[in-house]
Parts: sequence; structure tokens; C-alpha cells
Amino acid sequence: MSGKRSYWQTIKLVFSSKNITTIAITTSMITLCDAGWRPFWSLYLKDVLGASVWAISFLSMLGQSERLLFQLPGGVIADRFGRRKIIVYGTALRIFTPMLYLWATDWVTMIPALLLNGVTSIYMPAFNAIIADSLPEDERGAGYGAFRMITSTPRIFSPIIGGYLFDRMGPAEGFRLFMFLSIFINAVVTYARYRIITETLFDEEEMKGRAKKRLPIKEQVVETMTLGKNVWVMVLVAVL
Repeated sequence: MSGKRSYWQTIKLVFSSKNITTIAITTSMITLCDAGWRPFWSLYLKDVLGASVWAISFLSMLGQSERLLFQLPGGVIADRFGRRKIIVYGTALRIFTPMLYLWATDWVTMIPALLLNGVTSIYMPAFNAIIADSLPEDERGAGYGAFRMITSTPRIFSPIIGGYLFDRMGPAEGFRLFMFLSIFINAVVTYARYRIITETLFDEEEMKGRAKKRLPIKEQVVETMTLGKNVWVMVLVAVL
């Protein structure tokens, strides 16, 4: 029984999946970089790009709004065309976001980078779905716990490393360093996910057949909005 497994046995079982191991390692790589510069993003906007407090708050709101808009379409696309493809394409788009950050010369020209960053979040529903698909049904709770524990670990020490580098190099050069590092890491992660992750929803031939039989995406979105009562309660609680 799953309840008799030890802590380490559960972790070993979870990471026996090639998909889970690949996603955990690549996500940790991205988190290691992102958690190093994000705490100092406001400092970069204010001291380097000359953004006001209002402008910083507006950019933060814009970034969150863009991510929100692409979650439902991302889930519909993942169910229609499979998980792997949208994960690979979405990860590949992440390569260009730091390029736009580097291109920005003031807070207004930072907006395209935030918009693209919102678009890249379209793969997150597929990301969560492939994790669930790759876990044993009776181990999904423990599996998610183990996965989140591993991928959240870099958040503990990355801000300290980032703070040291920003302090030594200054906000401008520190930010540039992390952007170039982000481009490299996202390129490596894209290649790894393309080569290693396997589709869990259906095989390639079945996927082609299902895509032809599926309802149009607009109708699927409408159908998805008729979620069960429990799901809508969870959504409301999360918003509050």
C-alpha cells in the first residue's frame, strides 16, 4: 500500500518517471536563475530605467494580468493537441523574454517583454497536467509534494546570490548578467524537454485523429466554463 512507503521510497517512486525527473531538474534550473534577479527587479526599474512607483506597480499588474489571460486557452490547447508540444513551444518562447528585457531602455519599452512573458505561461496547464499524468494515481498528492519541494529549493539561496551580485556589480550589470544567464538556461531547458519528455495524453497518431474530431477551440472554451461547483469554489477561494 502507498501508505506504508517511507519518505525516501515515495521520493524515489516519484522521480522514477523520466518526465517528472526532467521537469523537476529543468524547472529548478529556471527557478535558480529567476529567483536570483526577481527580488531586485523593482530596484532595476527605479534606478536604471527611471520608473516611478506608479510605473512599477503598473508593470507588476500587467505581468500578472497577462499570465491570467493565457491559463484557460493553454489548458484547452493542451487537451486538444497534447501536453508535450505546448510545453516545448512555451519553453522555447522563454528564450526571447530576457532578450526583450535587455532591449528595454525605459519602463515603457519593458511592456513587450511582460506581454511575451505572459504568453509563455500558456504552457503551465499542460505542465501541471503532464506531472499528474506521469504519477501513479494513488501517489499524486505525495508526488506533487515531492516535486514542489525539489523545485522550490533554489528559492532559498538564489536571492542571497542575486543580492550579492547586484550589490557587487550594480543593478544594471547585475540584471544584464542574469538576463544572459536566463537566455542560456532557457535554451538548454528547451532542448532537454524536447529530447526527453514524452506525451502522456495519447500517442502521436491518436493525437492527429483526436485533433480532427475535437470541437472548435471556441466551443471547448465555452464547455470548459461549465465547470463543476467544487472547481468554481476552489477558484473563488484562490482569488480571495
